[in-house]
Amino acid sequence: MCFLLCTGECNPKFLVLYRYKMTINVNNQPQSVPEHSTIEKVVEQLDISATGIAIAINNEIVSKNNWNTTVLKEKDQVVIIKATQGG
Repeated sequence: MCFLLCTGECNPKFLVLYRYKMTINVNNQPQSVPEHSTIEKVVEQLDISATGIAIAINNEIVSKNNWNTTVLKEKDQVVIIKATQGG
């Protein structure tokens, strides 16, 4: 789906065309997220605490330092692993 986003006073130079949603899989569950979402934005959108988690994209671990610059693509396979305590 595409839409135009008007920012400011709807002057044509402020219109931005977005393909709003793409589908990724998060822990084997399809999720619809905005195109060009970073890992950081998806974690926020899914309301997941960033504390104590690790994330892999297509079987490659992504350092937490890179979450804000790693852009997801359509059909990416995202695995979120949460550390737990126990014995």
